[in-house]
Amino acid sequence: MNTRLEEVLQPSWLGYLAEPSAGWRGWVVPLGLSLLLVLISQTNFVLFHTLAELFAIMVAVILSVVAWHTYSFSRNHYLMYLGVGYFWVAILDLLHTLSFPGVSVIPAPDAGMTIEFWIVTRYFEALLLLSGPLFFTRRIQPVSLLLLFGLIAWLLASWVFSGVIPDAYVEGEGLTRFKILSEYAVILLLMASAFLLTWYRNHMDRDIYVLMIGAILLTVAAELTFTLYHSVYSTPLLIGHILKLLSFWLIYYAVIRTTLTTPYRVLARGSSTYDAIPDPTLLVDADGIIRQVNRAAATRAGREPEAVVGRHCHDLFHSAQYSQGECVICQHVHSSQSLAGYEQYLSETGEWREYSLAPFGLVDGFRGMVHVATDITARKRAEEQLIRQANYDQLTHLPNRALAMDRLQVGLSRAAPNHTQVAAMFIDLDNFKNINDSLGHRVGDELLVEAAGRFQATLEPGETLARWGGDEFLILLPELQGLERAEAVAEQILQAMSRPVQIEQRELIVSASIGIAVYPDDGQDPDVLLSDADTAMYRAKAAGRNTYRFFTPEMNRDAALRLELESELRHAVEKGELYMVYQPQIEFGSRRVVGCEALMRWNNRRFGEVPPDRFIPLAEESGLINPIGEWMLNRVLSDMSALNRTLGRHLAVSINISSRQLREPSFLERFRHYLEQYALAPGDLLIEITESLLVEDDEATMGCLDALVRMGMRLSMDDFGTGYSSLSYLKRFPFSEIKIDRDFVRDITTDPGDAALCLAIIAMAKGLGMQVVGEGVETEAQCEFLRDNDADIGQGYLFSRPLRLEDLCEYLGVKREA
Repeated sequence: MNTRLEEVLQPSWLGYLAEPSAGWRGWVVPLGLSLLLVLISQTNFVLFHTLAELFAIMVAVILSVVAWHTYSFSRNHYLMYLGVGYFWVAILDLLHTLSFPGVSVIPAPDAGMTIEFWIVTRYFEALLLLSGPLFFTRRIQPVSLLLLFGLIAWLLASWVFSGVIPDAYVEGEGLTRFKILSEYAVILLLMASAFLLTWYRNHMDRDIYVLMIGAILLTVAAELTFTLYHSVYSTPLLIGHILKLLSFWLIYYAVIRTTLTTPYRVLARGSSTYDAIPDPTLLVDADGIIRQVNRAAATRAGREPEAVVGRHCHDLFHSAQYSQGECVICQHVHSSQSLAGYEQYLSETGEWREYSLAPFGLVDGFRGMVHVATDITARKRAEEQLIRQANYDQLTHLPNRALAMDRLQVGLSRAAPNHTQVAAMFIDLDNFKNINDSLGHRVGDELLVEAAGRFQATLEPGETLARWGGDEFLILLPELQGLERAEAVAEQILQAMSRPVQIEQRELIVSASIGIAVYPDDGQDPDVLLSDADTAMYRAKAAGRNTYRFFTPEMNRDAALRLELESELRHAVEKGELYMVYQPQIEFGSRRVVGCEALMRWNNRRFGEVPPDRFIPLAEESGLINPIGEWMLNRVLSDMSALNRTLGRHLAVSINISSRQLREPSFLERFRHYLEQYALAPGDLLIEITESLLVEDDEATMGCLDALVRMGMRLSMDDFGTGYSSLSYLKRFPFSEIKIDRDFVRDITTDPGDAALCLAIIAMAKGLGMQVVGEGVETEAQCEFLRDNDADIGQGYLFSRPLRLEDLCEYLGVKREA
């Protein structure tokens, strides 16, 4: 319910004051009693006075009893303070009644003693109401307070009996000046109590506040009438006692109904379904005190319901590691704010709870919160199990490949700014396949578990051992200052594996081969680093096994391997091993796909997926880039033509062109032919060139670029800022786009240097009227940084990996044409 609607539905002040007489039971009692007392006063004023005072005394005593017996669970210090005080008000009023002329229980020569008891009682009551609001925020000691008020009442009564109080009434003359001034002083105290109660009104329910104010105002009116009479049997005295009766009726309704009727009505209205709720459910007030509890909550607390009511919800249902002030749930309770799906771990029990809070204010003006604490321990453990299954090997319980890659990426990102090294160590068990095949998979599995335990024993905290797959393990050693630690771990592993392994009464001797690659010397990319470690591991096997090898550049320049790759690459086009993938480019502002980059891949029958950074340089060096580039150009333009027909619009595509292609005399002519063949507009193509190509400053290359621009194609500078100085070429050629290299984007949110460089590139590009593309965007934080600093387009795994054409169509939400 919104705030405005709650305000509209709140009863008015008059509504609260009229509420006690809204039902026939409400108006019959005060009206009937008032009429009865008026009739009695006409024939026997003494009886009228006695009955009116006994009604007030009865209400005061009931208030005291209720406050005393409900304090243990309500913890309503204000009510308890009034209850203890009104007990002694009732005693003093009883002395006033018994000393009234005509009753004669307490002998008195005239009405003076009666009126003096009245005055001291009214002072006591007014001071009680004035000081009461202070105990909304203060605690009391009921027994001590009862004795203190009793002492005060005894002193007041003794003053009356001893004649210390000045005369208040003179027979035949009426009220004295002391009596009248005392009434006005009481009226001032009552008005002050109303003001103070208004100051503290936020600490009590609105209906109780209004009813108490009404009772005080009626008491003020009664006190005014008690300044007007000349005889103790006069009409003003009659009116004053009727007003006092109505005042005590409002107090009765405010306190007795609120303390007794409302809680039982809340219980009655909810009891039919409340205990059927399976989750622990409480009704708490604005102070967090439990006012109602269902069976599930009592069971969770390990107590009977009556032992839970009156306790603070934090003590029984929230984590003990937080104080009430620190507890998020308590903060929402005290501010009456809703809460949904808040999870908290209870370290003292090892349980997880999910909390929800909803405002509640539907029964007789009571306002509070419905507090639900659901046990989600089983769900959290299931989630933890799923996370563990996704990140840990089920056999060895070591991190799996996915988690290892994540830790490697983290290690590299920390090593770069700290100028430290990271060692990646591939371990392969020698001749494991023979053991697995001859002795069975169960023996093989036990061997893997034993080997994992021995490897783990060589590591220190912060170092990672992962199962890469099969009988391969990966060790990551971060934050190194040299190679000594990597050598030491390798030596310890070899020594650990030199001990025989006992499995099913068999003694097995298993050695290991280890390959080590070190960041940044051997590779600055996780894939390259792991590839180098893998290469070094195979070199260790080739060296006779049971040894380790560090990666060296010579390993990658192995002539035999290079010749084999080059031989396979020569036939890649005719064998259909090359294929194109397209990585979508996303406009930051709209998150709309505005283009894509064409990327070539090679899946060789012998070597599998050969990384582009391996076969493309090889193609460049061997001269194979021209036929491969020809195939790529034809393939890309054909794919884009089909995609544009399917989309019904033109999607820009970026194509990487090598310097060798640009220097080929027939390149431009073939390009024009493909554009005409596939009905593509030159403006839909972006030719990506690197800074290094421009630095070569080859005349044929520059001429070809000029011709491409004149044809209407756009130029994109790839890998801008990676080390070459080519700013002058930005003025020579009308570049449409600059691409910020992924190396800068990767640490853009953590490395101030990379962030500053990116900001400078963006500012320069915008000044020259170019759009900016951020490559390698993998996180929302990187995306937000680029978007907020006026970059235009993003490309990276955050949006999509490179996709085959059919997958790109699916990504764009269209069905590829047959």
